Amino acid sequence: MKQFGGSVLFLDRSDINTDEIIPAKYLTEISKQALKPYLLEDLKLEGFNPKVDIPGKKVIITRENFGCGSSREHAPWALEVNGIDIVIAPNFARIFRQNMFNCGMLAVELPEKDIDDMFRSFADKDTECSVSFNEDGTAKVKLISGSLSKSYHFRLDGFEKALIEIDGKTYNLETNKENLITLENPISWSYKNPYLYDVLITYKEDKIKSYFGFRKIEVKENNGVSAIYLNNKEVILNGLLDQGYYYPNSLTPSSILDYEKDILNLKSLGYNTIRKHIKIEMDYFYYLCDKYGMLVIQDIPNGGYKYKFFNIAFPRFNIKLFNKLGWMHEEKIGRKNDKSKKMYLLEMQEILSEL
Repeated sequence: MKQFGGSVLFLDRSDINTDEIIPAKYLTEISKQALKPYLLEDLKLEGFNPKVDIPGKKVIITRENFGCGSSREHAPWALEVNGIDIVIAPNFARIFRQNMFNCGMLAVELPEKDIDDMFRSFADKDTECSVSFNEDGTAKVKLISGSLSKSYHFRLDGFEKALIEIDGKTYNLETNKENLITLENPISWSYKNPYLYDVLITYKEDKIKSYFGFRKIEVKENNGVSAIYLNNKEVILNGLLDQGYYYPNSLTPSSILDYEKDILNLKSLGYNTIRKHIKIEMDYFYYLCDKYGMLVIQDIPNGGYKYKFFNIAFPRFNIKLFNKLGWMHEEKIGRKNDKSKKMYLLEMQEILSEL
């Protein structure tokens, strides 16, 4: 395991932001190393001289909310290239703390009383710091100055966290456990207002982008007639059957722009629903429907053995004479044997889970 520790730099100030850690005018630099001379150049702290005080230091001990401000990674990069291994504070800006962890540094959160004791006991002395780790997840910070030595304990659990950003607001969640996020005044999705929440999940060096929306679809009785309700309001599904043919490749679109063109064209014509006929499209098709406000009725692709043509054609000629119970049963639609029925149910569940 990497060894953490070294000479300590005390910065007795709260709310040191990322613009003070590395001034914004240097963000055009294309390498981490180019940031090295400018660390804490604009920090407003009486008696502090970065050219004199930073060289040789490996540990920073400071006050609350270190790394607040923008979430850019240049700030932890500037610390990293200057050899800073550890920053110790009562708390950090969440994204900054995770970025430090991604760079291989420790952002140690200790109780404010411990930080106060550190400043009181060591801030005016040449001080060395070391960190030791135990198998049970506990760790110890030890400060030494001459014959004076003190230890402070913390846990590593807080480093194994994922950052989830939803519509610009960041949540810091523990991994490998169920977490609950409550959104205040959530905005419902509808075909008139297809509001989607953008999601960015960050864990160490991995980033995943996704989205979600809130909507409630149900069938309820209204004056003795079954009706579809979206977000507790009755809606009329105004759509058409989409068999998924695309020029010139038949069932395969030449690009995702074909999907987008079709959906936007249907929206401009006043439709709010697509019935996707016995075909599963690529995931991006369904995303575009969510994005532009198009409800989707998904058919299950055909299967089983050959079914009777009469069962398909007859309702087209005389719907009034068509007896659903008499004609649309498992034998006539090609699903009589148990193997075929099980295959249908399995495929249906897989499709529903995927969508």
